Amino acid sequence: MKRAERHYQTGMSKIQSGDQTNALIELSRAIKLHPKYEEAYLARGKAGQALSDFRGAVKDYDAVIELDPSNEPAFYNRGVCKLRLKDDRSALADFTEAVKLEPDDVKAYNFRSLARVNLLDRNGALDDLNKFV
Repeated sequence: MKRAERHYQTGMSKIQSGDQTNALIELSRAIKLHPKYEEAYLARGKAGQALSDFRGAVKDYDAVIELDPSNEPAFYNRGVCKLRLKDDRSALADFTEAVKLEPDDVKAYNFRSLARVNLLDRNGALDDLNKFV
């Protein structure tokens, strides 16, 4: 686990410095050494998302959710990626799960309202937007 942790820490440093490409490499090394490294999958998903690799990011968030079905950031970020991929119905399901897990997550309600607008559910979108007004 120590080697995996070193690669994870290096990957996180790369993310913080804006070097998403090398972050992906380091985080992939961490995952190869420790295939159930939830935090590494989450970070790699975020790095992939920053590089507009939404399909790859969704796979990483899928792995996080498989390891921890209560990981709200994974549902939220997967929903954002699915919106970018025009998979509005699945995005809506992810944002709904995110707000179940974290009822005060304003961003999840805002993005869920976008998914609802895309699905022509304007009343539902307004309900989400009015939650925090």
